Amino acid sequence: MPPEVRRIVTGHDAEGNAVILSAGAPERIVERLKELESQGLSQIMLYPPLNRQYRVIEDFADRVMARL
Repeated sequence: MPPEVRRIVTGHDAEGNAVILSAGAPERIVERLKELESQGLSQIMLYPPLNRQYRVIEDFADRVMARL
């Protein structure tokens, strides 16, 4: 993953929904998603840079979603 996608930053929007702004190591992403799921998270959305969107989505599917 590119360096700008390696950090994990979380917050909450006005309605209290978890927001993952960027992500880190696959193991940490899986851990954080499981934590958020236990708190009620039911879906996630990815907004990869357009010039790398397919690669980022493939990496996310292979390295994160496959572990959930």
